[in-house]
Amino acid sequence: MRRRLADRHGLEPSRDYEIHGYPTNMQEVHMLVRDERKYHDFSNWAVTRLGLQPTKSVGDGGKDGEAHVGHITLWDPEEAETTDTRILAEVKSGKPTINQVRAFCRVMDKNDAIGIFITIEPVSAGMRQEAADMGTFYHNNETFPRLQFWQIDDTYFENPSSLRSLIRLPQQWLEPMRKMERHFTDTQMTLLRS
Repeated sequence: MRRRLADRHGLEPSRDYEIHGYPTNMQEVHMLVRDERKYHDFSNWAVTRLGLQPTKSVGDGGKDGEAHVGHITLWDPEEAETTDTRILAEVKSGKPTINQVRAFCRVMDKNDAIGIFITIEPVSAGMRQEAADMGTFYHNNETFPRLQFWQIDDTYFENPSSLRSLIRLPQQWLEPMRKMERHFTDTQMTLLRS
């Protein structure tokens, strides 16, 4: 919705409207995670930061067992190339364990998918070794890790584009969608603002 408001109408958050329930710092992330009624909001928010679409839970049903699946279809009108890649993201709000990472690796293997394990707590060296053991994938003659970690921290809120250096995927996979055409003429926009 935020992207559509910006693309179609030139509206920006904090200037033209307020966003409620959308964390703007780590304190708000922790408050969202502690509220059991809103934990899914945190999971959904985290997944959408990567450009994935949240889906129903396919995990163990517990608070820390949420898995979200997103499909990214790449389409470059200049190259007329379409690629369908499956990316799985698992969100953990508590201290992640190596068994959770191993279980996620099994799900990735079963679905022949790329994985992003999202946490708010650091991952261990053993978890990083599990990721290394998952190997790599190739796209346009570049090599990328098949399993990656994103620990949400203050750095993300200070500079959201820092996520591009933390998660190594082909650049166009993390590019925002192309700007959409406006549905209204400038005359209609003037009427809407008055």
